Amino acid sequence: MDSCDMFAISLLCYGCAGGKSVGDEVVLGVYDSEYDWNENNMSKDNLKNSKQLARYHSQLYSNGTLCDLTRKPRQAEVQFMCEEGKGDYIYRIDEPQTCTYVVIVHTMRICHHPYLKPPQKAKPLAVVCNPVLSQEQYEQYLAAEEGKSLASLRKYRIISCVL
Repeated sequence: MDSCDMFAISLLCYGCAGGKSVGDEVVLGVYDSEYDWNENNMSKDNLKNSKQLARYHSQLYSNGTLCDLTRKPRQAEVQFMCEEGKGDYIYRIDEPQTCTYVVIVHTMRICHHPYLKPPQKAKPLAVVCNPVLSQEQYEQYLAAEEGKSLASLRKYRIISCVL
């Protein structure tokens, strides 16, 4: 493969040493593969359960710079997520395992794909409340409960009545 045909993801690490700015390039990986939407076609039944879908396009990168801790090449997964109305930007970089990275990129360039669109927000339904008892029935209920309370208090001699 010609070096012009290779894609790599790398980070430039900068810091200060002795009052001078120093920097190193750390290659997280060279493009290896990506999720094939044609090969992994989803059925309409699965599309109905689209809230469970991983709503991103994934690319894998391998053979990065040698890791100091594991002595193995670094690797990364880049997850492209749809975010309409904004430009392309790196949202987050995680390191779930030593020298293995997950780079989350928000972009609107993939929002046309039906599996990658964010789910539509559910519209709230109106809640209609109706009383179970009429006003007269409610007042009768309160009077009965009050009578029970007074009777139980008298039973335990908590209150006394004077006539």
